[in-house]
Amino acid sequence: MSSHEQSASVASGRERQRRFPSSIFVLMPGTQRCRRRIVPYTILFLLLVSRLVAQGTRDDYERAQQFLQDNLQHVLYIADVNPHWIEKTSHFVYRRSAPGGSEFILVDAERNTSGPPFDHARLAAALAQADKREYSASDLPFREFEFVDGNKSIQFTVDKADWTCSLSKYECQKNSVSNKNENEEMSPNKRWAAFVRDHNLFLRDVSTALRLMTDQGTEDVKQRYPYMDIERVGIFGTSAGGYGAAHAMLAFPDFYKVGVSTSGDHDARLDKAWWNELYQGYPVQDDYVSQSNVTMAGQLKGHLLLEHGDIDDNVHPVETMRLVDALMKANKNFDMLLVPNMYHGESGDHRLYLVRRRWDYFVQYLLGVTPPSNFEIKEERDSGNGRRRRR
Repeated sequence: MSSHEQSASVASGRERQRRFPSSIFVLMPGTQRCRRRIVPYTILFLLLVSRLVAQGTRDDYERAQQFLQDNLQHVLYIADVNPHWIEKTSHFVYRRSAPGGSEFILVDAERNTSGPPFDHARLAAALAQADKREYSASDLPFREFEFVDGNKSIQFTVDKADWTCSLSKYECQKNSVSNKNENEEMSPNKRWAAFVRDHNLFLRDVSTALRLMTDQGTEDVKQRYPYMDIERVGIFGTSAGGYGAAHAMLAFPDFYKVGVSTSGDHDARLDKAWWNELYQGYPVQDDYVSQSNVTMAGQLKGHLLLEHGDIDDNVHPVETMRLVDALMKANKNFDMLLVPNMYHGESGDHRLYLVRRRWDYFVQYLLGVTPPSNFEIKEERDSGNGRRRRR
């Protein structure tokens, strides 16, 4: 087992006039855990305020399944342009993915031209020689880079190590000194460092001061996003995100109305010592108790669906059962699926069934309509991508 994934998503809606709901999606990074491949993600999904007409029908489900990851990847390529602008220029770089691999593209927005920012094959060969590994020109081991030395070299990170490669001689060297602390994540230009302190997210200017980015996430959403219906907000997540989804329902019961929690580690006292104690500290003290969803079970107000696999070897099912016990003792209504032969997360033979039940849950309790009966989701799975090999 590797690191802990975090995956949580938010959904909100009000009636709207057109048939297709407009929405805002924000994709945020997560991590990967467990022996079964689980792609972690965080998605913010809020429907705009207007009228919902005939939402939650079978036709809506048919359209929605087309956008599942394994279905979408067979029909959509090179659609996501995430520009990284080069300071004080009209140029930006983005990474383009296609069936045959990926490549970086340099765009001159002023002249409307584009091309490769460097020779991918020569860079892969230079990095392979310096790192004693095999690298492919169509699958370079980094997703972003920065021009340095007057655009004569580039810097990037591979396996937490910073590298500098000359674009004239195509020679690569691992940087021996890093200004990154162990608990920080650096920005691509190495000017900013993000880290967590006392459960709040901070952003540090490497050369100057410190700035608080979030304060427990309690921003006035209604004032900032007046076009969203914050009276009907839902959240779902897996693993640590499963804890987060349930925790949001319990900590902010008047804001989050519907939640789906899958494979949640609801009580840090029951989870793996190397995970919780590494990030939350040892010994186990009152903060473990106060942050446990079991402790807060009596605060539930909305609709909560708990899902857990009976052979989960990453987060033991007892964590969900302890929460179930606490909810029952608090006389709270909730829903639960104990899934047979399922490991961690929405996986195995019942994966698409759980996706459909999650859709149904939000359609029923956020849109307020009856979902189509027993809709069967179909998804074409991909065999996966290759990995670089050590020499």
